[in-house]
Amino acid sequence: MRRAHLLCVLALPWCAACASQPPPEPVTVGAAQPAATATTASAPPRAPAPPGIQCGKQRCDAATQICCGFSDQYTCAARPSPSPPAPEYAEYAYLPSTDSCMEVQVQDLSLTEIRLCDDSTDCGAAEVCCSMWIASGSTLLTCIPAAASGELACDFNEACVGASCRTVNTECAGDRCRAKGRQVDCAGTPCGGSTPVCCQRKLDGTPTCEASCEQTSEEDRAFDFECSSSRGCPAGATCQAGLFGSYCAKAVDSANAVVLCESDSDCPRALCEAWGSPNAPTCSREGRSSNMGWCHCGT
Repeated sequence: MRRAHLLCVLALPWCAACASQPPPEPVTVGAAQPAATATTASAPPRAPAPPGIQCGKQRCDAATQICCGFSDQYTCAARPSPSPPAPEYAEYAYLPSTDSCMEVQVQDLSLTEIRLCDDSTDCGAAEVCCSMWIASGSTLLTCIPAAASGELACDFNEACVGASCRTVNTECAGDRCRAKGRQVDCAGTPCGGSTPVCCQRKLDGTPTCEASCEQTSEEDRAFDFECSSSRGCPAGATCQAGLFGSYCAKAVDSANAVVLCESDSDCPRALCEAWGSPNAPTCSREGRSSNMGWCHCGT
């Protein structure tokens, strides 16, 4: 999917202060996010997806097949039984899906994506179609139980087509359920209206508000900043920046990403505690080319 949310190792500006400490495991901060100011134009609603799973130029039968992506080549494969029932099983329950995909491998290309759903209408009534972390490095879209609170249940995001979002207070934008009324502080400029997306075209450049952050050519780089603080994320998610833009996720990857902020109050105390720091985190704008604030634990 679709702008895979695989975590990339980032040369973080604060790592020098923490070099003597081993990187902690990802932690979930779990703070409910206040409602965002509704300044961004909502995406026009689209019709629900037709039955099945979109797989390149074909559709797979969601009841009997899954979609396997090999780089930019897609093909359907037999759906293993049973399907992964919950996120805690993802470390091993996706393996039958991987095996099924490898039986239809396209040329010698690497497996990069597995889709067991492409929106929550492919799932049960109490489930959501989630982008999940799997150890193989591939993107996994699978149905998992929705959170009773309505907050984000996915590792990364709920996938969507049209009005299919089940995570509370979200809407479909592109192929992801994003917070309604989200606002991105794009290098000091709030994005909205006809240019709702914060996009950075050069690694050392400044992001700007654009109508879309799609690549215009194979040589073009397009780094989408989905959020500038956790106030722009679905409830239960935290805004983080890796090497390629920013994203909302349920768990904080404190080893490979920074938590973005617009003020000190956006920085979760648990972030510094995970590093063994007694300091309260503060919001700093130093050391980032995007000019976005990031949560700093001090020295």
